[in-house]
Amino acid sequence: MFMVRQIGLSLAPMNRILLLLALVFFFLLCSQCSTDFDVTGEHKETTIIYGLLDASETTQYIRIQRAYLNEEGSALDVATNSDSIYFADDLEVKLIRFDENQNQLGQVTMERVSGDESGIAKEPGIFGNSPSWLYRTDATVEEGDIYRLEVNTPDGNTVTAETQIVGDFKVWTPKDLDSLNFSLNSDSIVELRWRQNDYGFVYDAEMTMIYDEQDIVNPNGWESKSISDIVVSGRRQPDQNDIFISRYTVQNLLDFMNRNIEDNANVERRFRELRFNFITATEDVYNFQLVNFAQFSVAAGQSTPVYTNLDGALGIFSSRFNRYFTGIGLQAGVVEQMSCSSTTEHLNFRGHPASLYYPGCPPN
Repeated sequence: MFMVRQIGLSLAPMNRILLLLALVFFFLLCSQCSTDFDVTGEHKETTIIYGLLDASETTQYIRIQRAYLNEEGSALDVATNSDSIYFADDLEVKLIRFDENQNQLGQVTMERVSGDESGIAKEPGIFGNSPSWLYRTDATVEEGDIYRLEVNTPDGNTVTAETQIVGDFKVWTPKDLDSLNFSLNSDSIVELRWRQNDYGFVYDAEMTMIYDEQDIVNPNGWESKSISDIVVSGRRQPDQNDIFISRYTVQNLLDFMNRNIEDNANVERRFRELRFNFITATEDVYNFQLVNFAQFSVAAGQSTPVYTNLDGALGIFSSRFNRYFTGIGLQAGVVEQMSCSSTTEHLNFRGHPASLYYPGCPPN
């Protein structure tokens, strides 16, 4: 099986796609400022768009930015100035809905909003953080329908793209408020099982572990902490009945904790719950990551294309769907292994309260 994770690609969290888009954007700026660029030749602004419509969300957002030749300064100077990477005026941004027979079913105009005021602050980096402008609509997007994006830019260009909406998909394991049924040995396996969606091509499952910690010497209440990792990443497979199965062991869990939690002899910790986020997205998202990451890999020294599914712009306009599961527990024996196994005993986790040796470990 070809696993997206193996080549550094993932869908969750989606900020990694935003990071990739930023890298493509910066690559474009740098290439336009190179000595190989003919400053006497014709040039124009380039529109950069990132938008993934999500039928599991009530609000849809699209980010629209610009890149252009800067003859007097560096690409870094341009990147850190928010006024340089966004269009000064509101753009006309429309979503037009069609059925599978291309019959038009409706149309909405997206409004320009501040990402900061909408609770979607832009992450720190080489690009200007504030203001951060987005285009938003509260219109519902429907599974299976086709949505066309149309953007009219100040220079008179029209950018277009289409995507078919990925919808809900069934997950058998895990479930909300359920327990992963490991046995008591580190080789015990649980299966994450779900059915592939008709329009989904690439899948990720992100696991988040919620735990508490407090100071041992001066305890002042428990503080909630979390760690996350991609536990499944891959593309659509022609499996029987379109069922996707991934196996996960207790040792995988212990190794995940060991990699992500820092040693601190001054605190004690306790496990609370696991959470899972299953994500599926279209083949366009897969291709966007696959092609554009090559720009920053060993192939970067060669002439590699920039993937875009937009006509008149760079970037990605496509679709995804999220399934969230919370309150997932573990058996007492697994929680005890968090405290007592050689992999994680240095992390100072308490065992399970049901253990005869709680909060310590059984004698060797």
